[in-house]
Amino acid sequence: MSYVGAFVAGFVAVLVGLVSGGPLTALLVLGLSVLVQTLEGEVLQPFLMGRMVRLHPLLVVVSIAVGVLRAVLSQLPGTSNTQTG
Repeated sequence: MSYVGAFVAGFVAVLVGLVSGGPLTALLVLGLSVLVQTLEGEVLQPFLMGRMVRLHPLLVVVSIAVGVLRAVLSQLPGTSNTQTG
């Protein structure tokens, strides 16, 4: 749910860019918005989280990636989320 605010803000910014400056300005605003959100999510957040829990930022990034991969793999057909036996 934390991405909803960033999406809405980016959407509004692109609309303002489109109305005030045209398609090129809207594309530039979109690119800048995506760049800022990517830097925040991939660089700033792991760095700050690592400082708060006193772990190396790379370990935080790897842990998040492993969690995402595990979640994706658990949703593939033929796999089960429950253990039996």
